[in-house]
Amino acid sequence: MRSVATLCPFLNETKPSLKINLERKIFTGSAVKGDIIKFVALMEKETRLAKAAEVLARICGIPPADEGGTPAEPCGASVASPSERQSDASPPVPAVVNPPLTFTPKLEPNHPYLDARNVKLAERETFGLGYCDCGMMRGRIAIPIHNERGELVA
Repeated sequence: MRSVATLCPFLNETKPSLKINLERKIFTGSAVKGDIIKFVALMEKETRLAKAAEVLARICGIPPADEGGTPAEPCGASVASPSERQSDASPPVPAVVNPPLTFTPKLEPNHPYLDARNVKLAERETFGLGYCDCGMMRGRIAIPIHNERGELVA
């Protein structure tokens, strides 16, 4: 596990107490812990995680959802001028692609847990929610996730 220790930016200290796990992308300090969005929220003194995520996206060069397009630079890259970006010969960062699942889970939409949570039957059918009674999801409520082509990926 790769991790680093540094001075906590949220405390006035002289010894490193903030540990950052680079593989899991989380941090733990004396009084705080969380993921990168929580870190940005704390640094920016933002109470809404959605706003902190927008700040993080801006830092990473990811345009707002309504603008579309692709990020100018991968997250963590230095910000370059347009002319510098065009002369950069590094290959593009490949997108993460989840392959379609080779099975379809059998989910029961009529389950008492969903009834107790007041999840309407129409919502269950629209999103494919249901109780799974077999395989690795046994005993859990499952939410199927599809890619842009409608293939089940998670």
